[in-house]
Amino acid sequence: MRILEMIRAFGALALLALTGAVVCGNAVDRTIDSPQSSEGGGEVTEGVQLLIDTEKQVFVHDEAVMVNFRLKNFRPEAFSTRNSALNDYSIEVIDGSGRRVAARDEDKRKEEEATGKIRYIDGGYKRYLKIQPGDEQSESMDLKGAYSLLPGTYAIRAKRNVVSSDGNGFVTIVSNRIVVTVLE
Repeated sequence: MRILEMIRAFGALALLALTGAVVCGNAVDRTIDSPQSSEGGGEVTEGVQLLIDTEKQVFVHDEAVMVNFRLKNFRPEAFSTRNSALNDYSIEVIDGSGRRVAARDEDKRKEEEATGKIRYIDGGYKRYLKIQPGDEQSESMDLKGAYSLLPGTYAIRAKRNVVSSDGNGFVTIVSNRIVVTVLE
């Protein structure tokens, strides 16, 4: 989204966000060129497409940053996925300076692995659903629940594995990128 479009869409909040982005080296335009909407989004890979979006692009620091995930089936046949698949996504969050933001539990997990105290967390019983041709699975999550998002601009992308179209192994589906700004 370009500067004038941001100001028209978001008014004063966009101006504040833009000021922060300019101070960070014009991070909005440099980090990502993809639109917030699904148009021009993630590529269809082996008949499956992953798209992410948010209701808006500018958030106040104490506000939830809800990211919507849509897994679309363009294959001629249905495929199965877990009913609640949010744990299957790998989410990449990049700050305005181009650095990856670690998930809140990532340091704890690395420490547990290094000390041999690896924990195994699994919900046990898993329910699966079939995504029929032309249908999609939609889920949402609050990104601030998993990442410490200080005021600034962030580029977000998601990945996940799905069963390959020939049923032998998995293929990684990569989403479109979106940009959100968190204000003070």
